[in-house]
Amino acid sequence: MGKEVVNKRLLALAEYILPGEIIADIGTDHAYLPVYLVQSGKITRALACDIHEKPLDVARKNVIDNKLEANIELRFGDGLKTLKPGEAEVAVAAGMGGGTIKKILEDSPRVLNTLKRLILQPMGDEADLRRWLLCNGWRLVDENLIFENGHIYTIIIAEQGSEQLYDDVVLEVGPRLIEKKHPLLPELLKKLIKKYKLAVRGLMKSSRPDARIKLERLRKHLSRLEEVAEKCR
Repeated sequence: MGKEVVNKRLLALAEYILPGEIIADIGTDHAYLPVYLVQSGKITRALACDIHEKPLDVARKNVIDNKLEANIELRFGDGLKTLKPGEAEVAVAAGMGGGTIKKILEDSPRVLNTLKRLILQPMGDEADLRRWLLCNGWRLVDENLIFENGHIYTIIIAEQGSEQLYDDVVLEVGPRLIEKKHPLLPELLKKLIKKYKLAVRGLMKSSRPDARIKLERLRKHLSRLEEVAEKCR
């Protein structure tokens, strides 16, 4: 596989998969992760699933070109609905919105309940995704941040279990990231604070009846973010 395929995010996701585990890569795109994991010898079996035919066709070509047809099974369909309960131990869902990931998980409870680990890389809506996980029998065992091509990406690792529900700011930033004071956390917090400051300024100019209530809520959220940022320096 070329260097452009084995990128930082792929390698970071691969770190959370244990040797010999059977994985389901949901929204596999071109199947780069399953191909890398099998080629590296870390796993021997994977299910590569996608709801779109074109990327799955490319994934099929990649699997065939690498002579991995016996190791990687491709499936066309919607999220975890492509799986039977117990077929996979770990599900990966990367590069899609947090709301989309949440829907994939909640739409297939029978399959979800047989998984032992979720490796998630949401593109936004991290707080809602974390909240859903904590309210539905999952605990956040680890989190990571990856800087690539000018962007900071969040990785969330969840396993079945129970954990307290955190406030909105901690859910947005990430409890494990805060605990370990991740080196990229100050930059992430800087971007979030900038975003909320812009939103506050916009609401201050608004004449809508509900603007004052939203403004007060945003100011409290911003103040709490700044408090967390101060502790993470």
